[in-house]
Amino acid sequence: MPTRDTTATLTAFDKSIDRLGVEYLDLYLIHWPCPELNTFVDTFKAFAHLRDQGRIRSIGVSNFAPEHLRILIDATGIVPVVNQVELHPMLPQQELREVHAALGIATEAWSPSGRERC
Repeated sequence: MPTRDTTATLTAFDKSIDRLGVEYLDLYLIHWPCPELNTFVDTFKAFAHLRDQGRIRSIGVSNFAPEHLRILIDATGIVPVVNQVELHPMLPQQELREVHAALGIATEAWSPSGRERC
């Protein structure tokens, strides 16, 4: 499965797992889709390869909007188990949470108490 486009992801994973001193990770996330680079689909395919090898138990994303989720799922056929997003009383993310519910994606909040606004 490894292609030229996924080699960097696989190499980075190997370095991380070595530094952590573990054999596998329970959850691995793409932190941000960076659509201007257009590499998140290939990165997720590499994650799926690592999951299939038993090196990652679950794969997910962080900070993905509905359009990024649709692109990812359409391209890979894989639904991320989680999307970690900013979510708090001032930013309830209702539409995104509805998309997650429809797709079976768990919503994980970062900054659940909100952030101080200057």
